[in-house]
Amino acid sequence: MSVGGGLLAPPEAALASHELSQERPIVLGDSLTPSAALPPLRAPHNPSLAPCAPRPNQLPPLAPQWAVDAARLVAAGRHSPLTPVRAPAAPADTPPAPLRQRSGVGQAAQLMAARAANSLVAPRASVAVAPEDPAAWRPAADQTGRIRVYVGTWNMHGKEPPESLAPWVPATAEAAEGAAEGEGFDLYVIGTQEAERSIEMSILNPWKSKWILRLNSALGEGYVCLASHSLMAIHLAVYARRELLPQVSHVHSAHVACGIGDVLGNKGGVGISLCVGRTSILFINSHLAAHQHKVNERNTDYHRINATLGLHPPIPPDDTARGAGCVAEFDRVIWCGDMNYRIQGCRAAIDALLEPPNERARAAPEWEGEEAHWDAMRAVLLGNDQLRQQMRLGRVFDGFQEAEIKFRPTYKFDSKQKDLYDQSEKQRVPAYTDRVLYRVASWEPPDAIKVLRYSSVDELKVSDHRPVFADISLQYTLHHEDTVGAELSTVSRAARMSGVASSESSVCAIM
Repeated sequence: MSVGGGLLAPPEAALASHELSQERPIVLGDSLTPSAALPPLRAPHNPSLAPCAPRPNQLPPLAPQWAVDAARLVAAGRHSPLTPVRAPAAPADTPPAPLRQRSGVGQAAQLMAARAANSLVAPRASVAVAPEDPAAWRPAADQTGRIRVYVGTWNMHGKEPPESLAPWVPATAEAAEGAAEGEGFDLYVIGTQEAERSIEMSILNPWKSKWILRLNSALGEGYVCLASHSLMAIHLAVYARRELLPQVSHVHSAHVACGIGDVLGNKGGVGISLCVGRTSILFINSHLAAHQHKVNERNTDYHRINATLGLHPPIPPDDTARGAGCVAEFDRVIWCGDMNYRIQGCRAAIDALLEPPNERARAAPEWEGEEAHWDAMRAVLLGNDQLRQQMRLGRVFDGFQEAEIKFRPTYKFDSKQKDLYDQSEKQRVPAYTDRVLYRVASWEPPDAIKVLRYSSVDELKVSDHRPVFADISLQYTLHHEDTVGAELSTVSRAARMSGVASSESSVCAIM
């Protein structure tokens, strides 16, 4: 899937003396005309005028030519307002002046009037564009913020959603390191497998209308559904707090089928990409190949999704990231789902590890307490976890990390005795099939993603899987809001959001 491009602000260095490069043509998209075709604006000569610092509530003496060209294009209806236009930072001696929000036409009129009144230097015909290297245009490291992201995954086993999702999808966040109790999440990323109906029924009816209504009800009017995408029984939805919307752009979604013949969507992945500020983020929900012995098939599913999902950030990565799949192109990647990787071992051995310690064990000299006991048992389980083994061997999820697992295996619970693992004749081995992994690009700070909590939810027992969630603190790079760029990038919310969901996201309405 292609990602819509837009006018990119040049780096600050290109504007150190208010002069713009003549060596690069403007990049506005295939349907737009270069700025050289537009007649330049020039103020009448007046010897009494001299350069000076702007007075309060006055624009800087010189509006960059790229901004004026963009304003003309907006006024002429030849540039989409959905792609923000960003200005470079003003020089230190010309601080940005506060600007009143206007419509696109009003913005263009104000900018052209300011140009005519204040310009002392003839504008040039061409403008500078962002360099190919993303590091050259990224703002300084201190121009960042953090958002709270809730990521949930649940294989619902074809069952209808419960009346209340509160145990799994909380309205507010619990207290955690670096966040206050009661603080709301900025993004909800909810991935499900076999939601609302079975895989077989999802072939005929993949829509998740009941599930979306339940999510809308759980989150309330304070959140907007950015995108909702289904691949048969696999579904992913991303909700944003309304206050975050001005920072959200470039929302797209896609899917990859990994079922029979790589056509059937009973297995596969769904992805939603977006930008928060200048940070590109990719969310993926997958349901990989089932059964204990199909490790290679699961690995193949991962690589197929990564290679063919077709989602890309608006700013292409450097050459080292190209060819490594979509996950290598984004600043942040969060991959959740029913990965279906199992624990290597027989049922009896796994049951013994999961058995609560008896009185004899508690009385032993080496007994160090309940928590130490379970930590030791989990260490054995995870040492035999197929996903961890494959990651250590470098076969899948290169560059991904996972927070410490402090919960018991989330699969497979018995359909009748819901607190026990599979009691059927198959005696399936308990496993950590449901996971949340994350990846930070090599050019980004390692702590750009911090997992505050990672756990499962035992209260929801309608499925043979338990829901899993991760409470994440995610760092993002802020937009430049300096000088005229702030005015140009301010469009009405209706215009900004009218195209925020991709065409595939047909279930989820934009509020």
